[in-house]
Amino acid sequence: TGQDALFLKLFKSTVRNPTKKLWDLMMKNVYSLGAYQIDPMNFRLDVWYNNPSTSIDVNYIPKPGVDDKLLLQLLEMDRLNQQQAKYADGVFDFIPITVANGKIINGGTINPRNGRLYFTTK
Repeated sequence: TGQDALFLKLFKSTVRNPTKKLWDLMMKNVYSLGAYQIDPMNFRLDVWYNNPSTSIDVNYIPKPGVDDKLLLQLLEMDRLNQQQAKYADGVFDFIPITVANGKIINGGTINPRNGRLYFTTK
């Protein structure tokens, strides 16, 4: 809430062909939070959907078949609990990525050093 919150928008395009000129202009699955040296103890990520029929932000998509899951779980960003056991707990899985030779070598969700957030699903 207040000045500590950062709002990002996630878009999904119908263009899925990297040979199209629009591909380079599209948002991909990496988002900069505009912060560096992120501390997992002081970090919280919530994902909200603005329901166009009500203009109310909700943390799920109000459609049959997916309305019983949090967006964090649909995006596979909440698969582990605080003890790293495979059990969704409604909290963003702060899993630092590992980079070697400029390439990401694990399926992390965030780079705390440069503040980049990685949506791991397509």
